[in-house]
Amino acid sequence: GSAYGFTHALYQRAFQNRVVPSERRRLHARIGAHLESIHRAHPGEVALRLAIHFEEAGDRDRAAQYRELVGFVSMQRFDHEEAVRSLRRALAHLDAEPGIADAELRRARLYLTLALALTHPHGFAHPQVMEAFERAEQHAIAAGAQRERVRALLGISSVHLGAGDPRSALPVVERQLEVVTAQPSALWFYTHCRVARVNFLLGNFRTALDHLERSWGLPIEPGVPVHVDAEAESNAWHALTLAHLGFVEQARDAAARATRRAEASGVAWGYGAVMAIATNTFLIVRDQQRASVLVGRCLDYIQRYDLPPTVPITRFAEQYLIGIEAPSAGVVAAMRRHLDDHHGFGEHWASVLHWSLLADTQLRSGDPDGADETLDAAFA
Repeated sequence: GSAYGFTHALYQRAFQNRVVPSERRRLHARIGAHLESIHRAHPGEVALRLAIHFEEAGDRDRAAQYRELVGFVSMQRFDHEEAVRSLRRALAHLDAEPGIADAELRRARLYLTLALALTHPHGFAHPQVMEAFERAEQHAIAAGAQRERVRALLGISSVHLGAGDPRSALPVVERQLEVVTAQPSALWFYTHCRVARVNFLLGNFRTALDHLERSWGLPIEPGVPVHVDAEAESNAWHALTLAHLGFVEQARDAAARATRRAEASGVAWGYGAVMAIATNTFLIVRDQQRASVLVGRCLDYIQRYDLPPTVPITRFAEQYLIGIEAPSAGVVAAMRRHLDDHHGFGEHWASVLHWSLLADTQLRSGDPDGADETLDAAFA
């Protein structure tokens, strides 16, 4: 249809200033309501326009609603800067207008989404991410919202794990287990998997195996804040746990299932994490050939999709490469020096760590020349 616009922003501002504030608010409310009615089936297409009209109309309830939608749509488009900005504005609208229905529940959900948006520029191990997840839990408790509280606890433990601190994550996952035990839900699966992961990292392999096996057959709820196919991740951790307990053939089978599931799922963020765990499983059970293949696939995948650095990939790879029996001392020392130089998991560090893992598998496969070339490329 036809549309009209101003040739310059100053003309628009001058025209708006000629309209008295009460009339301007009324007009914005009418335009917003009209847009809302004709785009009811797909409001995301005009979410920003709706948010602006309702903000100008002084309708903070609907302004918050559409700012939240702008945040969600922006995350789908990988515009995380806009997502963070809009989600914070949505929270400000709720805070500025007392008496909005379900405000505590809406705040909990907004903080959960904000935390995820913040992980993209910062990674999970960042104070702003932790603060958002903690605020989400506080509002979820106030709203009596169990699902949102469990999601917040999953996020808090993810921050601790992203910082390489499973000991601090342990009381968090134990609290999460208490919450779902008191009121069983579809989040049982994620809870058992997270308890297993934390216990594994603390060396409690039998406890980890018990929780992984208790997760089998439980429903997997969609929309939980993890960037990985849940079944693939569960199989990968099961494989690694079995490997550490000495069940070689079962570990190989579980690792193979994890990689097949990860490749079929198409979840880009989770692919590298699952492949890193499966790779280390194959290294532990001395299947260097399959380990090298998986590392190569992981590197190809990251480069093909130009994925940003992800803490799970880098931390898993580093922790398990160094933790396996008889690691290649030269590779580990080089990785450690690089980590000391860069103090974190930036994009270059993520790349170097993966190439170092590939070099290690080449050394184990009897190809020192190939390992030298890989390291030269990694640290160039």
